[in-house]
Amino acid sequence: MPPELQILIDQNPWLRFISASDVVYLSGPMSNRPNLNRDAFHRWEHIIKIKGATVLSPAHANQRKVYHVLIREGLAMVIQSNVVVMLKDWRDSHGANVEWTIATLIGNRIYYEQDKCLET
Repeated sequence: MPPELQILIDQNPWLRFISASDVVYLSGPMSNRPNLNRDAFHRWEHIIKIKGATVLSPAHANQRKVYHVLIREGLAMVIQSNVVVMLKDWRDSHGANVEWTIATLIGNRIYYEQDKCLET
């Protein structure tokens, strides 16, 4: 196991529960963030794929679309997933709050990135 993955598992013990059978949606703030916070989304996508899970991420969406279309696409991915990972500062994002609400209502497992995660 790469050392950086072990550090993240130590800081985020829920990573132990991600398996190859999971479909994981990444939720977090994008608007008004440098590069739409894609660095954080891509880092977590890579980490979770190492665990063997399928990852769905709004960071791959065409950001030229109208906001409400992006929200609908994100919600469709939440519904397709069985796990949602809430990235740091997710509470600051209107879209992430809506995704959290839907994930809670449909019974997805929800995990939270810890504030002291390894930064790359």
